[in-house]
Amino acid sequence: MLKKILKTMVIGGAALTIAATSAQAARVDINLYGASAQFLFWTASAPVYLADTTENGGYGCDGGVFHAVASKANALGRDAGIAVCNGDTAIDGVSQIDGSGTKDTLVIRYTSKASYDGIYAILDDNSLNSECAVAGQRRQPVLDSGVVLGAGGAAAGNSIPNLACMDVHIGASDVAASTFGQASYGRIKGHNSAEGTEVTRSIYNVPTPPAPTYVAARPIVVPFGFFANNDPSTPVPFDNITRPMAANIFSGQITNWNKFGVAADLPMVVCLRHAGSGTHATLDAGVLRGDVNVIQVEVPADDFGVEMGWTPVVWFNDGSSDEIKCVGQNVGAIGYADVDKCGSKCAGGDYGYAKSMTYNGVAGNADTIKNGQYDFWSAQWLYYNSTDTTNAGKIANMIAWASIGTNMPASQALYWAAQNDMKFAKADDFALPITKD
Repeated sequence: MLKKILKTMVIGGAALTIAATSAQAARVDINLYGASAQFLFWTASAPVYLADTTENGGYGCDGGVFHAVASKANALGRDAGIAVCNGDTAIDGVSQIDGSGTKDTLVIRYTSKASYDGIYAILDDNSLNSECAVAGQRRQPVLDSGVVLGAGGAAAGNSIPNLACMDVHIGASDVAASTFGQASYGRIKGHNSAEGTEVTRSIYNVPTPPAPTYVAARPIVVPFGFFANNDPSTPVPFDNITRPMAANIFSGQITNWNKFGVAADLPMVVCLRHAGSGTHATLDAGVLRGDVNVIQVEVPADDFGVEMGWTPVVWFNDGSSDEIKCVGQNVGAIGYADVDKCGSKCAGGDYGYAKSMTYNGVAGNADTIKNGQYDFWSAQWLYYNSTDTTNAGKIANMIAWASIGTNMPASQALYWAAQNDMKFAKADDFALPITKD
């Protein structure tokens, strides 16, 4: 009898707890900002995570999932997305979200800009970004009546007309804060003569968010690769690049492809990302490794040094799409980006003619980074405040879910790896991969 009474008390107590939880359920907003890879991952994964009710630990939304994405083709000029779990708290201005579920209404936003600024944002530091007046805020998509949300997790295209300054809860960077130590000077979009604005980027001494207040998680591993111009009339005569070749090219010591032993005269065009890019920092740390210094100054085609054969043409680019355009639209060009960046756009499309190169004889993909065959990669860093009582638990759950290989979206599964599937690891961004314990 006593056992029955105790059991009844336990069940009743659990029911009261559930009821209290339901009564306290509210709207929670989690905003990610920084590296472009997190935009690609959460564009595919955010609605899946919200709807996931399996043992993988998804959010398990019971009131419907909605999603919208704005690409750079949108007038905003910024990659941004928003996913919503229709919980028990209605959201004003959006007719689809009527508060029919029983869980917290969870709103996940994700906006890409630059790796280094993801770190500054989470530290409430606006010293290198003047877009928002309040420290730590960055531009995020507004969930208002102008947003067209796709039901069932479907993306609705360019359907986010407004961005506004909001708090950042997860700062995303392709590399650790300590890996930044690069500078660049040149036009924003390099070879594009219409983009005449010149910028100086000097990204040094990026502060590391201090533990234990801030947690650094690394759920996703993203490989980078080299790309060369593939113009049908004059393609770059190499499909592979070695580390010594890369060191000579990206330090500016090689001016012509014939220096590598081919007979044809083909002047070199070196395309780089501006300092602050995590891809650029990974090139500097993971490929050049301090043996040579990466180029820091733009060198236009009409420069006297180019005419004399002393220096290659050098262009810097603010984003990865412009980087690939620099490669695909300039005969003799070479650059670097995420290995899956090119695709059909590089076959005479938006990016011109570009081809993916192997590195040290190995193609970058999920299998080669998992198994220690390919080392031009970084495990993305996600920084968040562990003392944030509203968001920390939900953020930790999102990151744990993203670390599971079966949750990798099909759009990235051939190239990216989840941390739990990696057999090799890097002690830091400068180190070679070694087997995991």
